[in-house]
Amino acid sequence: MEETIRECENPGVEGEEKDCATSLESMIDFSTSKLGKNVQAISTEVESQTQCKTVCTKHLAFQVLNVKPGTVPVCHFLPQDHVVWLPN
Repeated sequence: MEETIRECENPGVEGEEKDCATSLESMIDFSTSKLGKNVQAISTEVESQTQCKTVCTKHLAFQVLNVKPGTVPVCHFLPQDHVVWLPN
């Protein structure tokens, strides 16, 4: 619990939009405010593949690598029990 609070209080990295949700409702509100109302939540416990659409072209990873989605493979690993929010 202490680690979670400490991580929540730390500022995000440059270019990251960070929010510390205190409820499922606040997590949904933050996600839909950034991605729009038509979103999909996927748990990291489930194997899933998705194609990047124009929402993610501004993602920091693509900017740092100076590449466009679909031109080169980019891997991003998430710990177990995390949720990925994707625009539909």
